[in-house]
Amino acid sequence: MFHVFIYMGSILEIINEEIENHNFNQLIGSDEFKNWFGDWENDPENSSKVVDVDGKPLVVYHATNNNFNQFRPSTMLNNGSVKYKGIDIPDSEWNDFISSHDLEQQDEFWFSTKPWGNDDNDIILPVFLNIRNLEIGDAGDVGGYGTYHNYISTYDSSDGLVIHNADNSGMDYYITTTPENIKIANGKNKIFSPTNTDIYK
Repeated sequence: MFHVFIYMGSILEIINEEIENHNFNQLIGSDEFKNWFGDWENDPENSSKVVDVDGKPLVVYHATNNNFNQFRPSTMLNNGSVKYKGIDIPDSEWNDFISSHDLEQQDEFWFSTKPWGNDDNDIILPVFLNIRNLEIGDAGDVGGYGTYHNYISTYDSSDGLVIHNADNSGMDYYITTTPENIKIANGKNKIFSPTNTDIYK
């Protein structure tokens, strides 16, 4: 079951003001952005499908307790502690660590169309998502970890999932397992590297 979140309307106003201050239209019209996201104006079929009703790139939100610059797979140990790939466990040792300890990898990165969080101390990250082969889940699905893999197998060409009106909340959930698909949307990224997992590059 997905967490029950509280809506942070005042945070949305602050985020939107920050985005506008960085000239949103100029940002999403730049060559760097379109090289990553796709040319959403002239070639929407071959661009990301995470767009608004007018076809413009959609800003979605991720709530977290910590500032970070990369979305990384993680796993939870029996004692409740969380280990992150590339931080706590080297990338080259990750798969062996998961299998030898009989652990489940958590590699789904969740985003919503409204800034929701567990409490007022949460950090809300506004991001763009480059998902060009978007799978559409059942409207109203409750969600919860594992939802992505319930819809998308390893052999599918899809690189993301959307659940409209998730849990009848009035907002949509977007899920991807590809860190390169995620970039910060507050104007602090003007590079938009297609291969860099850093959300600020």
